[in-house]
Amino acid sequence: SSSSSSSSSSLSLAEKQGNGNGDDINVTTYKARLRNRFEWGREQTVNGGAFVHIGKTGGSSLSVLLRNGCHSWLEHPCRVVQNETIASQMIESYYHVADFGLLPQSQHDFYLLTLRDPYDRTISSFVYEHYLNVKARGEEVNIKKNIRKDFEKACLTCFPTLESFVALLNGNEFHYPHHKSEIVYDSCQDFARAVFHGRVRIFHHSFFNYRKIQGLIPNIQQQTLLVTRLEYLWHDWDAVNQYLTRDTSNDPRLSTAVSPRTNNTKSKHQHQHQHLSLMTMIKPYEAHPKILTILHWPQCRRYPLESLEERQQMMQLHSD
Repeated sequence: SSSSSSSSSSLSLAEKQGNGNGDDINVTTYKARLRNRFEWGREQTVNGGAFVHIGKTGGSSLSVLLRNGCHSWLEHPCRVVQNETIASQMIESYYHVADFGLLPQSQHDFYLLTLRDPYDRTISSFVYEHYLNVKARGEEVNIKKNIRKDFEKACLTCFPTLESFVALLNGNEFHYPHHKSEIVYDSCQDFARAVFHGRVRIFHHSFFNYRKIQGLIPNIQQQTLLVTRLEYLWHDWDAVNQYLTRDTSNDPRLSTAVSPRTNNTKSKHQHQHQHLSLMTMIKPYEAHPKILTILHWPQCRRYPLESLEERQQMMQLHSD
C-alpha cells in the first residue's frame, strides 16, 4: 500500500507541474500512468488461458464477460461476473494494444482471439481512429502536443473522409521508410498505404493487424488457438465454452487450466497441435467485392454514434 500511496502522490505532482517538455497536464498524467502500466504489466501471468482482443472485432463485448478481461496493469480479477462461464474461469490474462508487447513472453494453455471480416475491420478501425473522432471522444488530450498537431494535419490533409482514404489505396506499392512513431505525409498516397498496412503506430488498430498478432504469439504452430468471429459472435462464444467444457483429461494443456492457477510456474509439457495460422483462420471470409461498398460509407463523422437508433441505421445502411 505504501508504493501505491507513493505512486499516487507523484502522479498528483505531475498533474500540477507538467513535465516541461511541451506536454500539457493531461499528457503528463497519461504518461505517468503509462509508465506504471508497463511496470505492473511485467507481472502478468504468462500461463492459464489468454484473451487476445484484436481491435474492432467485438472484443469489448466479450471482455465484460471475463473476470480477468482487463488490462495487465489492473489488479486481477477485475470484475465479478454473474453466471460465469468456463471461459471466464480459465482465462487469466488479457491482451489489447498496450498489452500486446507482453505476448512474446507468454506461454498460455490456450489463446482466444477475436476476428472480423478484414474489410469491415478496416472501415471500423479507420473511422474510430480518425483524428476527428478521437477529438470527438475527448481523447486527443492523451496525445503529445507535437504528435497531435501532425496527426490532425495528416488526417485533414490526406484523408478527411473515408472515401478519400479508400481512393488512395488503389494499389499496394508505397514508399514509407520512416519509423513507426513518425507521421510523414509529404505523399498522401504513401502515407495512406502505410497506415493501411500497419506501418504507422498512432493508428493502433491498423498497426496491430492479424499478421502482427500472429508474429507476437510465441511458437504459434504448437499453440491451441480458439477464435470468435464478430459476424457469429455469440454462436462462436458458445462454441468456445462448449469446447472448454468437454472432457479434457487427455489434453494436458487444458486439463491443467480448468482451475485458476495460484502461481506463475510455466507448463512443462509440450503438447503438439495442428498448425493453424491467423491467415488460415480468416479464409472463411470468402473473397467478394465488398470493398466497393466502402465508397458508399458515410463520411468520417465529427461525433461518435450515440443513440441506438443511429447505430441501427448505420447497420442497416451497411447491410444494404
